[in-house]
Amino acid sequence: MPTFHFISYVYRGPTEREHEVEVTYSVTPGRAACLYGDYPHPAEPDEIEIVSANADGVELYDHEWDSIYDEACDRADQDMAEYHADAAEYLRDLRSDAA
Repeated sequence: MPTFHFISYVYRGPTEREHEVEVTYSVTPGRAACLYGDYPHPAEPDEIEIVSANADGVELYDHEWDSIYDEACDRADQDMAEYHADAAEYLRDLRSDAA
């Protein structure tokens, strides 16, 4: 289960003061739909979980957590694609070093 990091921002107060939020989230890959015998198994989507969100001591409101979760969901596909590309490149390098 890979974890990813990104920086987000929340804005508070009458002057919309900006607070930086360091977010760590994990992605558990889902499963494609498949058929075993006569019983179909529906697709399962990726599971995205916010591991931590550090806002320099500022407590986040529920709507801010929702916004951060939505941002993590939007980033998950691209982050997973980069993760798999990096893993494939690492394996290619290992094979070329062994040859």
